[in-house]
This record gives sequence, C-alpha cells and structure tokens, in this order.
Amino acid sequence: IITTARALDYETTTSYSLTVTATDQGSTPLSATTQVGITITPYNEFDPAFGQASYSIAIDEDTAIGISIGQVTATDADYGSNGLPDDVTYSFAATSTKFYIDEYTGDIRVKGALDKETQDTYTLTVVATDSGTTPAVRSNIVYIRIVDINDNAPVFGQSTYQTDVNEDVAVGTSVITLSANDVDNGTNGEVNYFMSDTSVPFTLDNTTGVLYTSGNLDRESVSSYSFLVYVRDQGTPQFSDQTTVTVYVLDVNDNTPNFTQTSYSITIEENLAQGTSILTVSATDNDLGTNADISYSISTTSTLGLQFYNIDSTSGQISVKEANDRETLDFVQMFLVATDGGSPQLSSLVEVNVSISDVNDNAPILV
Repeated sequence: IITTARALDYETTTSYSLTVTATDQGSTPLSATTQVGITITPYNEFDPAFGQASYSIAIDEDTAIGISIGQVTATDADYGSNGLPDDVTYSFAATSTKFYIDEYTGDIRVKGALDKETQDTYTLTVVATDSGTTPAVRSNIVYIRIVDINDNAPVFGQSTYQTDVNEDVAVGTSVITLSANDVDNGTNGEVNYFMSDTSVPFTLDNTTGVLYTSGNLDRESVSSYSFLVYVRDQGTPQFSDQTTVTVYVLDVNDNTPNFTQTSYSITIEENLAQGTSILTVSATDNDLGTNADISYSISTTSTLGLQFYNIDSTSGQISVKEANDRETLDFVQMFLVATDGGSPQLSSLVEVNVSISDVNDNAPILV
C-alpha cells in the first residue's frame, strides 16, 4: 500500500514516479521491481486575489461612451490540468447602466452618458471568478468619482426684471437684486454680473448682482431706463446668459406750479355785474398725477382782491364778486396762489393788477 508521507501540492509537483520492489521471505529472498507513476490532480484551494484592496477612479463627466477608465486585475494561485494558472473572469455584482467590465481583461468602460450634476459618485462591486471545477470567487470595490466640467450655462431667475424707484433716492441706494444660478461646481459654477450700458445712472455689484443708483434721477428728464445685464461663469470655456432690466422712475413732488405769465395787468369797467369773468390765469406743473393737480386761490394777504373778486379753484377764472366804483377805488392789486396736490404741497404766487375804468354813471350836479 502506497500512502502519502506529506501533503501534496499540485502547484509544486504535478506527478511522481516511484520504483516499487517486492521481496519474499524465502531463505534466499527473491524480489521483483516495477515503476509506479502517480499523477496529482489539481484541487481548487485558492480564491482569486486582487492586486489592490480597492480601486478609486476619477473621470470627467463628459467621458465618451466606450472609453476605458481603468482596469482591475486578479490572479489565482491554483493551476489547471494544462499546467497553467487558473483563468479569472470578471463581472459586476449588480448590473450598471453607466459602466461595463470586460469579462476577461477586467477593463472597465463607460456604458452610458454621465452627468456630475445628476450623480457624482458610483460604487461598483467587481466579482472575480476562477475556472476551478467548483469556482471560487472574490469581490472588490471600485469607487468612481465624476469630475465636473463646465457644461452648464448660468441662467437668470427671470427673463426680464422690472422695478420702481423714487426720483429723489440718494446715490448708492439699492434698487434690485438680480440672481442667476449655475448648476456646475467650483469655479465652473461661480458667476459674475456685467452691465451692457455704463451710461445709465446705475452700477452693478459684479459678485452679488445688486443694482445701485450711481447718479441723481429726475423723472421729468428720464422716466425709465432699460438695459441688458449679462452673467458669465468662470469655467473654461465660459458660458453666459442675459436679461433685460427696466427701472421706472417714480414721480415725487419736486416741482412747483408755474404761472404762464410772470404778472397780469388788466383794465375793466366799473360797475360790472356780479359773476362777470374778467381774466383766466393758468399754471403748469412738471410733476405727474396728483403732484401736478393745480388749484387756484386769492392770497389771504390780498384784502381788496378777496373783497371784490372770486377765482375758480379749478379753471383759474376770475370773476366779479362785488361791483367796483371807480369814483371810490380805481386800482386793485392782488396776488394769486397756484397750489399743487402733492405732499408736501408746493405753491407759487403771481401778481395781478386791475385798473378800473370810468363809465358815465354820474349825472351833472348844478351848484
């Protein structure tokens, strides 16, 4: 009976050749010799072994489909019956829609389009399987990090921006904040703002997008401003977006009413009937709305004017309140007031001189 004297190892010795001699127990022993060949059959005693404990790969998000991004390698210490090391095949433990692995080389390639903004990391389990009768397997982890590229343009939150500002605001007043978003990362997602027209009385903070007044506003000169604002990211190549900003300048009561004449002088006959129109005055105001609504009155300092005349507060028409008698009074000086409807109200004065002419209203008296 031939028995093993020590452990056998196919990977060290695949066969043995033994010389076996049989000897009898006679007084003159006789013997015979033969050769015994022993072939060691392989046993799958080793699992595949990866060259690294884990794998980390970084690739750009625009890597084309089919491009190789890395390779895993595993070896097996077992030997097959052909005297060569066992073959190792590779697979993913779970199907991936973005990557595939070459069964025989361990080469990992891109299978689907990548987008850093959608998913920025992938963790794949690679399984190595040897070619033993009862295959042995070993798994490893592959970490794939998707690197951002500048593939997204910044986008304004609105296609147009509109705002109102009073014409009397101080220089440096914040008017509106523009906002744009870039879904890229790092410098690819950093944005700066720029104005197309530097002649307007506004300045733009390039970093925050806040629009400030940089000069005095006057609605009576310019009632609105419209200009383009651009936003650019800091990637390579740069991408940009644009929006239209319209600023409406709101009226404040900063203009006084002005009479159309610096003074008025008229001559009327004495004894005109009550209600007779003798003059219509007019004033204008460059403001808007109620700020430009004008009402007319006779100044409280004009005692005679208040006594003898009325003025329509809306039309500015002056009419007789009490008949004049030239023989008693031949001249009236009064001041009219034009007052706007703003807050605070503004007003102006104009002088009106009324000369009373004589009519033949007295009969001769014999003395």
